[in-house]
Amino acid sequence: MSLSTSATPSPLWTGSPCALPERAASRLDKDKFSMVLDNFIALVPSRESYVILGDFNARVGSRMGGDDVCVNERGPHGLGVTNDAGTELLFLFSSHQATICNT
Repeated sequence: MSLSTSATPSPLWTGSPCALPERAASRLDKDKFSMVLDNFIALVPSRESYVILGDFNARVGSRMGGDDVCVNERGPHGLGVTNDAGTELLFLFSSHQATICNT
């Protein structure tokens, strides 16, 4: 399910709720989800913004500093240490030059 708007003068945006497979899910299920999310993001026209809401079962931690390869994908106020699901999410969003907010 997705929701789009083209109301002016507001910018165009696309939103989609989603839920990542649980940590106990198979690698295949997790990879399928990542592929669907990747394809969804790729379909959003570059002039539009998008919002993805959901439970990703991921911890993305906080910005680490100069050697952090995902410095642009997360802010300095994250909580905890990045887990495997968080790393995957960071790299997926990085490939689309997206930012993770409000974790």
